[in-house]
Amino acid sequence: MFWRALHWRAIPWAPLVAVLHPEYFAPDRELLDGAARVTTRQQLEEEIRDYAMDARNLNWWRRRLRCRLSTHRLRRIAAGYLSERQQARAAGRAIA
Repeated sequence: MFWRALHWRAIPWAPLVAVLHPEYFAPDRELLDGAARVTTRQQLEEEIRDYAMDARNLNWWRRRLRCRLSTHRLRRIAAGYLSERQQARAAGRAIA
């Protein structure tokens, strides 16, 4: 999921950054962990808001070079999963 949600500008840099500074992508992984637990789009937006306000996201690499997750991509990916969950809930069955 990390690579699918990564901003396209970060793709060439991400492997090198991850090796040189292993904790650099910690806020991104936390966002993905939070997004995995949400059951509504509103909850997803709250996770994204928390991610945007995280002080670790305010550096030059993240803001200018966009070496981070793309919240737009994450929203698109999550939309399919959230729709499946909502449809399953309406049908009375659970999705893992």
